[in-house]
Amino acid sequence: MRSVMDCMAKGLLKTILVDRVFGAPHVLDSLRYMQQGTHLGEIVLEIRHESSGQFRLDDSAMEIPRTPEVAFDKDVSYLLVGGLGGLGRAMSVWMVQRGARHLTFLSRSAGSGEDDANFVRELESMSCTVQLVMVDVTKSEHVARAVHAVPTPLKGVVQISMVLWDQMFDRMPIEDWKTVTQPKVQGTWNLQATCTAIDLGTVKDVGYLSQKSNS
Repeated sequence: MRSVMDCMAKGLLKTILVDRVFGAPHVLDSLRYMQQGTHLGEIVLEIRHESSGQFRLDDSAMEIPRTPEVAFDKDVSYLLVGGLGGLGRAMSVWMVQRGARHLTFLSRSAGSGEDDANFVRELESMSCTVQLVMVDVTKSEHVARAVHAVPTPLKGVVQISMVLWDQMFDRMPIEDWKTVTQPKVQGTWNLQATCTAIDLGTVKDVGYLSQKSNS
């Protein structure tokens, strides 16, 4: 600490340059200014009441919009294509915690995983009925049979199907390309064609544009 203070006294250490100061009610303005990328110093958000000078947030001046709480209908079914891996299981639990009570999983290996039965029991312990259907989502007739066999009215579809082929797109033979993309591309097309006449409230396709061939 003594060395730091000595350097400060000698002018070897400079204080942080403050580019601009924004008041607490102008948080969005400060973020927009930062996004411009033209500032050289720090952007400071000064949180204090303008009249009293006390450091506190002024709720009336900073009205922050709240995201509505997500809730699922307990009387309908939700279809998850794939969904038996890490991401799908986390999403399923999240849905059940928010009201979903009927989940149907479509997968070519549904029920064959060594931990699938334990996962089903976990969801059932949360008062959710679970149906595992072994289906090839790239075949339209398989998708149609599975969708029409859902026990309660279908209200949402989550497309999480994935074939893991750890290789970049530009290095893949055409057959490997088809293997990893068909579940997403053809599978999504089959789901769309089958569910066109159904009044769905939720349609979600999970994936990342910048990811490798397994997205």
